[in-house]
Amino acid sequence: MKIDLTKSKIIILHLEKALERKKNIEHLKTIFNDVEIYPGKDALTYTDEERKQYLDLKYFHRLPSCKWRENVLLGHIACSRSHLNIIKYIIDNKLDNVIVFEDDVECIDNNLVIDYKDEDYIYLGITKQYKPNKYSGAFSIYYPSFEKLTRMYNILKDPKKFKCYDYMITNYCNK
Repeated sequence: MKIDLTKSKIIILHLEKALERKKNIEHLKTIFNDVEIYPGKDALTYTDEERKQYLDLKYFHRLPSCKWRENVLLGHIACSRSHLNIIKYIIDNKLDNVIVFEDDVECIDNNLVIDYKDEDYIYLGITKQYKPNKYSGAFSIYYPSFEKLTRMYNILKDPKKFKCYDYMITNYCNK
Protein backbone atom coordinates (compact mmCIF):
# COMPACT_ATOMS: atom_id res chain seq x y z
CA MET A 1 0.00 0.00 0.00
CA LYS A 2 1.27 3.49 -0.84
CA ILE A 3 1.16 6.15 1.88
CA ASP A 4 1.59 9.87 1.24
CA LEU A 5 3.67 11.11 4.17
CA THR A 6 2.50 14.70 3.69
CA LYS A 7 -0.89 13.60 5.06
CA SER A 8 0.62 12.25 8.28
CA LYS A 9 0.56 13.88 11.67
CA ILE A 10 4.05 15.16 12.40
CA ILE A 11 5.53 15.31 15.89
CA ILE A 12 8.84 17.13 16.13
CA LEU A 13 11.00 16.40 19.15
CA HIS A 14 12.54 19.75 20.07
CA LEU A 15 14.59 21.21 22.89
CA GLU A 16 13.41 24.75 23.54
CA LYS A 17 16.99 25.98 23.97
CA ALA A 18 17.93 24.81 20.43
CA LEU A 19 17.01 28.13 18.84
CA GLU A 20 19.13 27.44 15.74
CA ARG A 21 16.71 24.63 14.81
CA LYS A 22 13.58 26.81 14.74
CA LYS A 23 14.19 27.65 11.07
CA ASN A 24 14.22 23.96 10.20
CA ILE A 25 10.96 23.44 12.08
CA GLU A 26 9.37 26.29 10.13
CA HIS A 27 10.55 24.63 6.91
CA LEU A 28 8.90 21.33 7.92
CA LYS A 29 5.66 23.22 8.56
CA THR A 30 5.66 24.26 4.88
CA ILE A 31 5.77 20.58 3.82
CA PHE A 32 3.34 19.07 6.33
CA ASN A 33 -0.06 20.37 7.45
CA ASP A 34 -0.44 18.77 10.87
CA VAL A 35 2.73 19.59 12.84
CA GLU A 36 3.07 19.45 16.61
CA ILE A 37 6.16 20.39 18.61
CA TYR A 38 6.89 18.04 21.49
CA PRO A 39 9.25 19.36 24.17
CA GLY A 40 12.25 17.09 24.64
CA LYS A 41 13.82 16.36 27.99
CA ASP A 42 16.97 18.41 28.55
CA ALA A 43 19.72 16.40 30.27
CA LEU A 44 21.09 19.59 31.81
CA THR A 45 17.95 19.84 33.95
CA TYR A 46 18.48 16.47 35.66
CA THR A 47 18.83 16.61 39.43
CA ASP A 48 21.91 15.07 41.05
CA GLU A 49 19.77 12.09 42.04
CA GLU A 50 18.54 11.59 38.46
CA ARG A 51 22.09 11.88 37.11
CA LYS A 52 23.26 9.20 39.53
CA GLN A 53 20.34 6.92 38.65
CA TYR A 54 20.73 7.30 34.89
CA LEU A 55 24.48 6.73 34.94
CA ASP A 56 24.02 3.48 36.86
CA LEU A 57 24.50 0.53 34.50
CA LYS A 58 21.48 -1.15 36.07
CA TYR A 59 19.33 1.60 34.56
CA PHE A 60 20.87 2.45 31.20
CA HIS A 61 22.37 -0.53 29.45
CA ARG A 62 25.38 0.88 27.70
CA LEU A 63 26.77 -0.59 24.54
CA PRO A 64 30.48 -0.66 23.65
CA SER A 65 29.95 2.51 21.60
CA CYS A 66 28.41 4.27 24.62
CA LYS A 67 31.64 4.96 26.49
CA TRP A 68 31.27 8.71 26.12
CA ARG A 69 31.66 11.51 28.57
CA GLU A 70 29.00 11.63 31.24
CA ASN A 71 27.12 14.62 29.78
CA VAL A 72 26.94 13.01 26.31
CA LEU A 73 25.59 9.79 27.79
CA LEU A 74 23.00 11.75 29.77
CA GLY A 75 21.99 13.47 26.52
CA HIS A 76 21.36 10.08 24.90
CA ILE A 77 19.30 9.02 27.89
CA ALA A 78 17.24 12.22 27.73
CA CYS A 79 16.66 11.69 24.01
CA SER A 80 15.60 8.07 24.55
CA ARG A 81 13.23 9.07 27.34
CA SER A 82 11.77 11.80 25.13
CA HIS A 83 11.07 9.30 22.34
CA LEU A 84 9.36 6.93 24.77
CA ASN A 85 7.28 9.85 26.09
CA ILE A 86 6.18 10.62 22.53
CA ILE A 87 5.20 6.99 21.98
CA LYS A 88 3.14 7.10 25.17
CA TYR A 89 1.52 10.34 23.93
CA ILE A 90 0.64 8.71 20.58
CA ILE A 91 -0.88 5.71 22.38
CA ASP A 92 -2.79 7.79 24.94
CA ASN A 93 -4.28 9.92 22.15
CA LYS A 94 -4.93 6.93 19.85
CA LEU A 95 -3.09 8.52 16.94
CA ASP A 96 -2.49 6.67 13.69
CA ASN A 97 -0.27 7.64 10.77
CA VAL A 98 2.32 9.61 12.76
CA ILE A 99 5.86 10.62 11.85
CA VAL A 100 8.29 11.56 14.63
CA PHE A 101 11.18 13.80 13.60
CA GLU A 102 14.01 15.12 15.68
CA ASP A 103 14.31 18.85 15.12
CA ASP A 104 17.47 18.68 12.98
CA VAL A 105 16.01 16.37 10.31
CA GLU A 106 16.63 17.29 6.65
CA CYS A 107 14.53 16.34 3.64
CA ILE A 108 16.73 14.56 1.11
CA ASP A 109 14.00 13.10 -1.10
CA ASN A 110 11.14 14.99 -2.76
CA ASN A 111 9.10 11.81 -3.22
CA LEU A 112 7.17 11.67 0.04
CA VAL A 113 5.27 8.48 -0.77
CA ILE A 114 6.34 5.22 0.87
CA ASP A 115 5.42 1.58 0.44
CA TYR A 116 3.82 0.21 3.58
CA LYS A 117 3.63 -3.55 4.10
CA ASP A 118 2.03 -3.77 7.55
CA GLU A 119 5.23 -3.05 9.52
CA ASP A 120 5.18 -1.85 13.12
CA TYR A 121 7.25 1.16 12.07
CA ILE A 122 9.33 2.41 9.14
CA TYR A 123 12.65 4.19 9.53
CA LEU A 124 12.68 7.35 7.45
CA GLY A 125 16.11 8.47 8.56
CA ILE A 126 19.62 7.20 8.60
CA THR A 127 20.95 4.51 10.90
CA LYS A 128 23.97 2.22 10.87
CA GLN A 129 21.89 -0.69 9.61
CA TYR A 130 19.89 1.16 6.98
CA LYS A 131 20.75 3.40 4.05
CA PRO A 132 19.47 6.98 3.99
CA ASN A 133 15.87 7.13 2.93
CA LYS A 134 13.55 10.14 2.87
CA TYR A 135 15.26 12.11 5.62
CA SER A 136 18.71 12.41 7.07
CA GLY A 137 20.63 14.16 9.81
CA ALA A 138 18.41 12.96 12.65
CA PHE A 139 16.35 10.06 13.79
CA SER A 140 13.00 9.99 12.01
CA ILE A 141 10.41 7.25 12.04
CA TYR A 142 6.88 6.54 10.77
CA TYR A 143 4.38 4.85 13.11
CA PRO A 144 1.32 3.56 11.23
CA SER A 145 -0.88 2.70 14.19
CA PHE A 146 -1.10 3.32 17.91
CA GLU A 147 -2.17 -0.31 18.40
CA LYS A 148 1.04 -1.65 16.86
CA LEU A 149 2.95 0.97 18.81
CA THR A 150 1.35 -0.21 22.06
CA ARG A 151 2.93 -3.64 21.65
CA MET A 152 6.30 -2.06 20.92
CA TYR A 153 6.04 0.40 23.83
CA ASN A 154 5.31 -2.39 26.32
CA ILE A 155 8.60 -4.01 25.32
CA LEU A 156 10.73 -0.86 25.07
CA LYS A 157 9.66 0.65 28.40
CA ASP A 158 11.24 -2.28 30.26
CA PRO A 159 14.15 -0.77 32.24
CA LYS A 160 16.21 -3.88 31.51
CA LYS A 161 16.11 -3.00 27.81
CA PHE A 162 16.65 0.74 28.09
CA LYS A 163 19.39 1.89 25.69
CA CYS A 164 19.84 4.63 23.13
CA TYR A 165 16.51 4.82 21.32
CA ASP A 166 17.76 3.76 17.88
CA TYR A 167 19.35 0.65 19.46
CA MET A 168 16.13 -0.18 21.30
CA ILE A 169 14.16 0.06 18.03
CA THR A 170 16.72 -2.02 16.14
CA ASN A 171 16.65 -4.71 18.87
CA TYR A 172 12.84 -4.72 18.77
CA CYS A 173 12.95 -5.16 15.00
CA ASN A 174 15.42 -8.05 15.24
CA LYS A 175 13.23 -10.09 17.63
